[in-house]
Amino acid sequence: MRALTAALTGLICFSTSCMAEIGDGKWFVDACSTSALKKVEQASKEKYLSQLGSCNAFVMGIIQGHHATRASYKQPPTFCPPKSTTNFEMTAAVVAMVEAQPSRQNLFVATLAIEGLRALFPCSK
Repeated sequence: MRALTAALTGLICFSTSCMAEIGDGKWFVDACSTSALKKVEQASKEKYLSQLGSCNAFVMGIIQGHHATRASYKQPPTFCPPKSTTNFEMTAAVVAMVEAQPSRQNLFVATLAIEGLRALFPCSK
């Protein structure tokens, strides 16, 4: 069980120092910002691709969890990106939105992501 916990912590921390609270905006920016990814890329292309994939999976988990929760309560979606929007474009948008709000980076990434995606991709009434 300890090995599993250690492995999951390592995965969650990606390759960051985990100085921020796991799951908050600062932690996310430290792991997924363009500058953070460039540092990793300089060290190893393999680690860069792994970290990029982890950032994308993290954001897609937020989005899928949000949509699943709303659907289970028969609520309409809160944001509606064009069908042509890729997962990586959604992740890049979330990274940009979280980076642009340093004073709110103590909040959970999920909170910042959903608020930002709602503003960026409003659903038509």
